[in-house]
Amino acid sequence: RRCGGTLAAPARRRGRAPGDRHRAAGPGRRRPTCAIVVAVVARVAAVAAAAAYVATCLPRQAETAVAPSARNARTATGAGIRAMVPLQAAWAARGGSLVSTAALAGVEVAGRLLRRAGRRPGRSR
Repeated sequence: RRCGGTLAAPARRRGRAPGDRHRAAGPGRRRPTCAIVVAVVARVAAVAAAAAYVATCLPRQAETAVAPSARNARTATGAGIRAMVPLQAAWAARGGSLVSTAALAGVEVAGRLLRRAGRRPGRSR
């Protein structure tokens, strides 16, 4: 398994007990392993992507539930479609695929920038 750019061999192969690698960090302190750091980052990314999904989708859905009309339904549908990218990022992060999560986050940022550029005044259609 890759950890920090190097292959991390199990402690028992190196002739040490599994807990020996943490003793160098000081008495009573344990240094976080790469797997723990990746798990924490994945959990934080999953929560952030899920929050982005809710922030993208929920306001329009709630607005449509309160005042159902064709226009509100259309905007809610568009918001739901746009919210699929953060939802996929949340699923990827929950599965531990941080590369896919980063790629999906890049797609989301690029989409927002392109939508903003398309709304600039003076742009001809």
